Amino acid sequence: MTGHTDQPRPPDAATPPDERPLHFDTADGLRLTGAVWGEGAREVVFSPGNGFPVQTYRAALQALAEAATVYALNPRGQGGSPVPQPYPGWEAQWGDLAAFVERTRRTPAILLGHSLGSMLSLWVAAHRPELVHGLILCDPLVTWLPGDPRLYELTDMQRELIARTEARTAHWPDREAAHADLRGRGSYAAWADEPFAAFVAHGLADAPDGGVTLACPPWYEASSYRARPTYDHWAWVEHIRCPVVVVRGKESPVCRTEAVEELVGRVPVGSVLTAPGHHTFLQEHPRRAGQTVAVALDILIRSGPDGRMRL
Repeated sequence: MTGHTDQPRPPDAATPPDERPLHFDTADGLRLTGAVWGEGAREVVFSPGNGFPVQTYRAALQALAEAATVYALNPRGQGGSPVPQPYPGWEAQWGDLAAFVERTRRTPAILLGHSLGSMLSLWVAAHRPELVHGLILCDPLVTWLPGDPRLYELTDMQRELIARTEARTAHWPDREAAHADLRGRGSYAAWADEPFAAFVAHGLADAPDGGVTLACPPWYEASSYRARPTYDHWAWVEHIRCPVVVVRGKESPVCRTEAVEELVGRVPVGSVLTAPGHHTFLQEHPRRAGQTVAVALDILIRSGPDGRMRL
């Protein structure tokens, strides 16, 4: 049984009228947090990238509101969901996602994920195919082709990311100080105002000793980068039986064109769409990214397992 700390939660922020709170109790007693958007007939289950609360995607995913109801769930350790001690590995996170879909949603459901969330979604589709109607993978962690030796070891880029993450400032006197410090740093510098404001509101928590701290601690975020199964996803792909649409950032160094083309070539029905921006394109260009994700959803709705499109 994995224990958890009494991690402080972010304070309530101004909630848009179309957003409803989401909670899910895991088998080992954690209460995960999230949000629900839209009232469309299709059910879409969204999983965010490592360290990003689901609210940072709200501006992009509003494009799905008419066609779908989006259930956006923060994995354990992210965005106000409790932080387990010690780091539980990816297994716990994809197990939570599968349990959420199985216990609370009509199945099969459409799974939508970004970065880490896309890999959790891919795992569920491979191991629990009866739960999944289709996948939208936004900049999945698919960098190297099958058999490339870089799949089996941490690359210099990954080591640098881990080192930067572990060295991150994690505490500020207040949200205003955090906003001023983070706005020009790393990928945040390219984010649109609304997603960044959502990060300040939901990606920070009140610290027990005063001030604010990252809701996803640097050690936890770095542990996820270090532990990711960088090679296993090619084995997972062999078991995918549902339509898959990959949406990649045009300038992303993470999701490489040749690798995602190999991925969609190995599934029964696959497409690749490109959106402007880097790995965090959903936060950088939320309106345009949202339009692209809406096209991806339409492709899944119209796709049959035989590869034919229903017009």
